Amino acid sequence: RHLRNSISHYHFTVLENENEKIGSIKFEDKTSKGYQTFELTIEIEPLKKFLLKFSEEMIRIMKAAKNG
Repeated sequence: RHLRNSISHYHFTVLENENEKIGSIKFEDKTSKGYQTFELTIEIEPLKKFLLKFSEEMIRIMKAAKNG
């Protein structure tokens, strides 16, 4: 829930690495009063690997559902 909130409410910061490329993303969730309830920094390469694997699996599931 916290990660979803962070993304949907734009509570994330893109952090550059030494090559001035995206190195990691810092996600935060806050209460309506501004209290931080969640913080997570994810390096880009593991995130990319996860998202590619996740999307491949979703495509496989959708194809299987379509083919009945």
